[in-house]
Amino acid sequence: MMYAVLMTDVTGNAPPHCRWSKQAFIPLQWIKAFLRGQVGDLTRHFSVDAYFRRGDRVSITTDASPWGLGGVLMLDGTVASIFSSQVTAYDRKVLSMPPTPSSSDQQVLEALSILVALREWSPRWRDRRVQLCINSDNIGALTLCCKMQPHSAQLGIIARELAIDIGLSSYAPDDVMHVPGVSMGAADVLSRLHQPGFAT
Repeated sequence: MMYAVLMTDVTGNAPPHCRWSKQAFIPLQWIKAFLRGQVGDLTRHFSVDAYFRRGDRVSITTDASPWGLGGVLMLDGTVASIFSSQVTAYDRKVLSMPPTPSSSDQQVLEALSILVALREWSPRWRDRRVQLCINSDNIGALTLCCKMQPHSAQLGIIARELAIDIGLSSYAPDDVMHVPGVSMGAADVLSRLHQPGFAT
C-alpha cells in the first residue's frame, strides 16, 4: 500500500516530489497497528512438527446473515467451540453499512465472520503448525482471505485486519473451501440467532 502511494503518478496537485498526507494515512495506520501489537523483535515459532507438516486438523466454518455472524471450530473432526455474534450498530458504522439489515451487506458480513472466527480462535492456530482449513459458502470472502485484494472500501477494512492477524501468526491458513449453503447447518443457525422472530 505504501509503495503505491510513493510510486503513483497521481499527485492530486501536490508540489513536485511530494504527496498529500491523506494518501498515506491508511498505510501508515496499518503499519502502526501492526507494530503496536509487538513487544521487542518480531518472533515466529517453528517446531519439528512444522517441518514434517504434522499437526491437528483445524477446521473453521463461518456464515453470516444480515443480523449476525456464526462459526464452528472443529479439531480433528470434533466440534470444539462455536460462536454467535450480533451485528451491532457500531459494526455497521465502521463498515459504512446502512443501519437497517439487508441482503446487500452479505458480502461484507461473510468476510467479517471469517475475521471474527480467526481472531476468536487464534490461540488454536497462531503459533502452532496445524492443518487449518476455512470453510464458507461465500466465494468472495474466501478469495479475500487468500489474496487480500479487496474490491471495495468496506472489504479493504476487513482485508487489513486479516492481514495483521495472519501476519502476526507463524503460519497462514492452508486451505479455503467453498461449502454449499445448504450444508452450512450449524454455522447458518448460529448466524441467525439474532434475527427477529427466528426460532431454533
